[in-house]
Amino acid sequence: MRLLLVAAGFGALFLLPLLGMIVFVQARAKRRMAELRGPWGQLAQRHGGRFLEGAGFTGSQIQIQRQTHAVEVKMTLVSVMTAASVPYYPDGGTFTEVIVHLYPQLGYAFVPPGVATQELVDHTRVPLLAHLGLQAKIFLDAHSARIVFPGVQMNAALLDTAIQSLESVTGLVMQHGPLPAAA
Repeated sequence: MRLLLVAAGFGALFLLPLLGMIVFVQARAKRRMAELRGPWGQLAQRHGGRFLEGAGFTGSQIQIQRQTHAVEVKMTLVSVMTAASVPYYPDGGTFTEVIVHLYPQLGYAFVPPGVATQELVDHTRVPLLAHLGLQAKIFLDAHSARIVFPGVQMNAALLDTAIQSLESVTGLVMQHGPLPAAA
């Protein structure tokens, strides 16, 4: 009997904090989803897209389809291992991304095919991108352009600006061809 009490006390010592953490994380995720629903839903409507509410750590996203490309706004949870293997994230954590995917079968490209992913190091000098702020990181590869913001971006006006900026860059690429690769 005494051993049973010790085991129950020991189990409660570890299980109660774990259970409390699970409840806290779930409540925080539900609150975050509720906060995103309004501004992200309106942003999706404004651009003729749809808002998909995420569950748990998968994150919410907006999908916008165009004839020549697709636009995606998404909240991403990135592990340290993933961050180490791709150039988009400085470390693990939560990021908000705005991505334009060109349809490869149409022959358009942001940079010449075969060129490694390019980061626009000083995008504040490019008028189309200057108003995104210093926290934004911009990457280009052959068939996608990506703006990465740290954390969960709740500012719908900034995301709207990011979408418009990438769609403007997409229009330029379609008219004038790929951007030159960095040396």
